[in-house]
This record gives sequence, structure tokens and C-alpha cells, in this order.
Amino acid sequence: MARIVYQGAEGEGPEIIDDLGEDELWYHADTSYWVAKVEEDDEGNDVLRRIPGRRVYYVEETRRAEERNVPSTWDY
Repeated sequence: MARIVYQGAEGEGPEIIDDLGEDELWYHADTSYWVAKVEEDDEGNDVLRRIPGRRVYYVEETRRAEERNVPSTWDY
């Protein structure tokens, strides 16, 4: 599971998105944005939030012991 803490769009903050699975949070190195799945719409499509890296305070990830040596989407 993962958590991202960042400054909100209007300068308020911090805002937190919690309980994200490994496939629900990733860093896009080409754009320097974090991308988080925030919900699904009525048709089952993912709703994604793009957060500029400069607004991110920190990101936490919890891994089980058997996952420690497995590359994640954050490793690219």
C-alpha cells in the first residue's frame, strides 16, 4: 500500500491520498508528475490525478517481506 502527501492545487495543503495499491500510484519520470488513481467512474474507468513532483511533500510505500527485492513501478 502507498500514500502520497502533496500541496493542494490552490496552495492549501497538505492533501493526502491513502491506501493506494502498487498499480494505483506511479511516477512518470518524463514529465516529473506523480499519477494516482483516485476513484472509478460509473462506467468502471479509472479517474487519475496528476500531481506535479514539485508539489509532493513525500510518498510512502509499505511492502511485505517477500516483495522487498521485487522492482516496483517507482524504480523506473
